[in-house]
Amino acid sequence: MVFRGFEPGGSEFLRDPVARFKALDEALELSRGALTNRIAQRLAAVNLILTPGDPAELAAAARTLQGEFAARLGMTKAPPSLRLIFAALLLRHGDTADALADEADRVSRMMRVVGLRWGSTFELIATMAMRVHARGMPIPEAQIERMRAIYEAMKVHHWWLTGPEDFPTCALLTTRPGSPEALAGRAHEIYEAIHSELSVMRGDPLQTASNILALADAPPADLTHRFGALMRDFKAAGIKIRADRFDELAVLCFLPRSSAAVVETVVEYDRQLSEHVKWHEKLMTFGFASNLAFIHIVGNDPELGALADVKPLLDIMWIIQQGG
Repeated sequence: MVFRGFEPGGSEFLRDPVARFKALDEALELSRGALTNRIAQRLAAVNLILTPGDPAELAAAARTLQGEFAARLGMTKAPPSLRLIFAALLLRHGDTADALADEADRVSRMMRVVGLRWGSTFELIATMAMRVHARGMPIPEAQIERMRAIYEAMKVHHWWLTGPEDFPTCALLTTRPGSPEALAGRAHEIYEAIHSELSVMRGDPLQTASNILALADAPPADLTHRFGALMRDFKAAGIKIRADRFDELAVLCFLPRSSAAVVETVVEYDRQLSEHVKWHEKLMTFGFASNLAFIHIVGNDPELGALADVKPLLDIMWIIQQGG
């Protein structure tokens, strides 16, 4: 499997993840400041669903970590809108703000040594991806060198598209077997197949989705078919997948259910969440519903639960893309 499995715990929340989500969101709302990003808060709540503990206590712990995170990392690497999600991740993995900040500083220095350009928040996301996979152990310089090699191999195929926003997926691909050239070539093959067979526009969203799909063991043709099936089934259910949600769709491709079953689950959660959000937030319910469907289907499975390590990192990237 690509990522580590979840530790035991949290299974009781799988029976009704919507209720757990609402309880966590309401607990976080009590301490929300005037400038806090509401979407980020809800994504933090989603990422705490399987973390054992009382919602009020988890919310307080997350806010404490958010403050510690702000004290260690500046505005450039960790904008205020993202800190609560990072705090939720730290809490979920039993990590600390100081430990992550120290590792982020060390990794940034290694990135400069091997010749990677400065990547701001994307460096931090990449560091978090590798740190979670390594279970908190120091990230070796050889892995940073491999990340740079994958990045450079991607630029061979997409010179203008490839940039720091690809650091997180490059970091994830370092954990997969194969040469950097083979991994980048696989991602490019998926990219071109989705573009030509599904008439999907080329660009950054498709590149990110293709890089995510390249993490899977399945043949590119199968992944393209799965991506297309989900697009069609969502459209039939009245949900058009925008380009900024291609990465979300790519992650849903990993779920061990039929396309119809995945879509049915997402649509049902979307319906339930629509009753919980305000009218101007309804466009965001698809993302929250996808997260809940992901949690519901993956759960704490020792194999499939490993996929959950990548999901919140994509949530952070999505907020950045929206200008958060």
